[in-house]
Amino acid sequence: MFGTKMHLITFIILLFQGITISTQLLFVIARPKDKTRSRFLVLIISYILYNLNSSLFPDEIFVMPVLLQHILIYVTAILLAAYFVYYIYHEFNISPFKLFGVKSILYTFSIAFVILFLLPYYFMGNLELSRNLFLPVPLLISLAFFIMATKELIKIYKKSSQNDVKLFRYQIIAGNLGLFTLSLLPIMVALEVPQIIKLPIVNFGFLVMMAVYIVKFIVEMQQEALLLAQIQLRESSPEIQMTEKKIDEILKNLTLFEENKAYLKGKITVGALAKRFGTNTRYLSMVVNTHKGKTFTHYINDLRIIYAKQRWKEDIPFRDHFTLKAMAHEIGFTSSEAFTKAFYKLEKVKLSNYLEQLRDKQ
Repeated sequence: MFGTKMHLITFIILLFQGITISTQLLFVIARPKDKTRSRFLVLIISYILYNLNSSLFPDEIFVMPVLLQHILIYVTAILLAAYFVYYIYHEFNISPFKLFGVKSILYTFSIAFVILFLLPYYFMGNLELSRNLFLPVPLLISLAFFIMATKELIKIYKKSSQNDVKLFRYQIIAGNLGLFTLSLLPIMVALEVPQIIKLPIVNFGFLVMMAVYIVKFIVEMQQEALLLAQIQLRESSPEIQMTEKKIDEILKNLTLFEENKAYLKGKITVGALAKRFGTNTRYLSMVVNTHKGKTFTHYINDLRIIYAKQRWKEDIPFRDHFTLKAMAHEIGFTSSEAFTKAFYKLEKVKLSNYLEQLRDKQ
């Protein structure tokens, strides 16, 4: 199209993504602290940059050298892959896999690109050889990460099947589909799959993610509109409270949350948990404050402390051989300082003294 190599299907995909990014930008401006929307905005931009470069380049109609055109294609592909990994980690609250941190992947791709693509091309001038030397690296990394991430997402899906809304489970499926289609990219580049097939496949998973995201956004808007209407009613009639059905639903989810010991996972925010329960942060906070008698942070910390106390009685190696830092990470705290502080708030005794007394008794 337009005298370039861009195919009509690619143009339609870019047009759709362009419309989405304009609306998403408004949402981010309206709620700058909402990291989920900011992350999704950057993800859209990453896909658009890759789609533009891979559909337009390489082409001799551009003044830019062919080598530089190839560099732009590979650089945008590397950035897209690295950011998608970042998105998966943060959106699904997954701890980075060993050797597969975002920085590690970015550095590995970058170093491999310089050593296996740029240097061979500089000395030998053979673009085909340079590409064949470089492509096995992203192929192996993408397949390895896809396998590891799929296993983790399956675990999240299974654990969420009892107490999470369907929309969250669909989001997990869509994220895995996006990961799968993106992992096919090195294979399609190696096989020289034409643009009309390659880009629709790479973007298919993302388009599914986008559809789920839009539906999720609509549901959140409906919930917020309902909440706003209830707040307005409450202001005029203070006696109006949350419905018993909604309270019971949140309490049931909290019970399952406690029984499954989901509080042992890393950082748990009221926003993330509300999203998994299919409610909003105000409702969840209100139920925790009223029915648990504490703030959300204290509620999570206290559950972890109670679990640790019980485990110390039953698991001697955990009590006697783990460092405070290891104990803290085992039960969900980000640091030993946060662990000891939370323990003192609940038990009114220093953690070191408590453990010493417990060891003396046994």
